[in-house]
Amino acid sequence: MGLLVWTRSDFSDGRHDGRTGPSAVVDLSIPSEGERLVLTVTGPGFHPYEGDVEVVEPNRPYLLLTDFWINDAEGNGDGVVNPGETVGMDITLFNAGSMEGVRTEGILSTENPRITILEDGAEFGDIPAGEARFSLPPPFRWRIDASSPGEIAPISPSFGAKKGDRAGPWS
Repeated sequence: MGLLVWTRSDFSDGRHDGRTGPSAVVDLSIPSEGERLVLTVTGPGFHPYEGDVEVVEPNRPYLLLTDFWINDAEGNGDGVVNPGETVGMDITLFNAGSMEGVRTEGILSTENPRITILEDGAEFGDIPAGEARFSLPPPFRWRIDASSPGEIAPISPSFGAKKGDRAGPWS
């Protein structure tokens, strides 16, 4: 038997808990999608787990970026993004949702004027629930201006898929 406890991240309405039975399943009344909760899970003889979680719609794809690879072969090949280089990036997405992500796609963007995005789209095909997929060629590609001071320059990938006849984005 285990114990699962959740509170809103601002602790505005107290503590909610439930105990598992032999099946290790607990039913809780959870707030609406998009809220962040603090979740604690524990049981006899176990160290408690505590972490922030986001409430999501249960019947949809839920895409997570789980890994990426930087390819700077068009630059100096050291695996580090440097000023003046053209860089490729392959990505792995995992579908943590309960439905297949159909025709899953990604878009890369940045607001940094020293970065020129050369290939802003990536396709992943269909990603069944509980499975991962690599981005299909060609990878995301961008060029860093040679005069860039070597700063940290955010780039933002976002992902979407179709769920039946409803379009995403399901990030």
